[in-house]
Amino acid sequence: SAALGLTRQELDRLYGPGNAAQSGWVYEFDGFDLTLADCDLILDIDPDGQFADPESATDLVRTLLPEDAVLAGSWQFGTLQSAPQDADEWLSAELAARYRLLGEPRTGSVLVLYSYDGNPYDPGSVTHVELRPAVIPEP
Repeated sequence: SAALGLTRQELDRLYGPGNAAQSGWVYEFDGFDLTLADCDLILDIDPDGQFADPESATDLVRTLLPEDAVLAGSWQFGTLQSAPQDADEWLSAELAARYRLLGEPRTGSVLVLYSYDGNPYDPGSVTHVELRPAVIPEP
């Protein structure tokens, strides 16, 4: 994986030191900022940048997931009164094994939520993407 499932120290080694923020550790890239918040990755997308297009945002997300990740499903959310959102679920055995190694109570299932700046008739640009690994429920 280029990001999901990596520790802050591993991300620092790959991309240089992140900046401490209230929400987590922020790494700045051309066209987006990546925030590591616990095990979640939050992407703030430049609305005028190269990843604002939904297909490009999805391609970016794919680079942040482990190589073995497979798309398990997709959903569209939103009503006539709200901005649209899309969600994908990805499954990765490598990610599940990585979380076990780190002692994190997470599975290899990842919810990816895309937020847009438009309306139900014109979704507009992707502005925000959340990659959220599922937590193992307590018995």
